Amino acid sequence: MGGQGGQNLPYGCLATLFLLKGKAPLLYHKLTWDGPWDLHPRDLANLTRYISTQKEQPVTWQTVPVTATLDEWREAPILYISTEEKIDFTDDQKEKLRRFTERGGTIFFEATCGNRNAKAWWEGLCEELWPQYEFQRVADDHPLWTADVTVPAGRRPMLYGLSDSLRTFVFLAPNDLSCSWNTLGTTRNAETFLVGYNLYAYASDKQPIRRQLSGRVAP
Repeated sequence: MGGQGGQNLPYGCLATLFLLKGKAPLLYHKLTWDGPWDLHPRDLANLTRYISTQKEQPVTWQTVPVTATLDEWREAPILYISTEEKIDFTDDQKEKLRRFTERGGTIFFEATCGNRNAKAWWEGLCEELWPQYEFQRVADDHPLWTADVTVPAGRRPMLYGLSDSLRTFVFLAPNDLSCSWNTLGTTRNAETFLVGYNLYAYASDKQPIRRQLSGRVAP
């Protein structure tokens, strides 16, 4: 194509892609901090691509710093934390984790590569923040396993959760799920993708996820 219209075509295509992807529902926030927060850099990119394909609808994720405001954290229904070591949260940041769940948010914590020290640290932190609740194994009849798709009973990864009897607001994965997401292991480890798929359905109660760039509804 020639002329002015041909020159503007690439910019028009980019603008269309921005509107398509930029307004896609945001399912996951990946927490960042001053430390090794990105051990599996393609985990959520591959997971949300998988979910987009299965739902035939664009969905996305993004990083969020530990220093961001609570409202910024709440842009996504799930706050994903993956680490192999203790994170030095300040008291204000710990309080923000608690308030995030109180406002309906769900935390998915993974002890990356099955690191026992990371698991023990997180359990201790949760005992500090939610002392009235104890981690329990996610039972076979928990709605997570069938929230949108069915995770086969014999392939379900081990998960623990904190529940207030109405909902599980913190999930703990003591073994690695993100490695499969990172390597796009949808055949060998399909169950890990099904869990990631169901997490958003469970955390949102299957309600429509607010699109990015849209106005926020007051709590």
